Amino acid sequence: MSHEPSDWRQRNKWLWAKTDGRCAYCGTRFASYAEMTDDHVVPRSRGGSHSRTNRLPCCRSCNAVKGPRPVAYLRDALQRRLHGRPAFTAEQMAYLEAAGFTFPAETRFEFYWEKLGYSLDEGANG
Repeated sequence: MSHEPSDWRQRNKWLWAKTDGRCAYCGTRFASYAEMTDDHVVPRSRGGSHSRTNRLPCCRSCNAVKGPRPVAYLRDALQRRLHGRPAFTAEQMAYLEAAGFTFPAETRFEFYWEKLGYSLDEGANG
């Protein structure tokens, strides 16, 4: 027995298809529609629309971290998780580097939809 309402599944089939059933941000594969949330790239509270061009499929974890913040906030959070270190402000980094601390070079966290070849604008439009 399915836990997803069929009307929701039908209405959002296009959303699932955007990334072939994966979170647009971290790439986690959804086992069912119930695991997928609908993220607004530009949050509605910040003037974003509810149109298809502003929505991406998202796992609950990424959606909870991003919340009503810009996509850059989620990228920073995933970047910190990838490299296993806390985030520092530019001022804090300058202070630590001046004090002799060194940090390994980081590679920029790439969202799953970027790996599919979308740009930030196209990621929401795809």
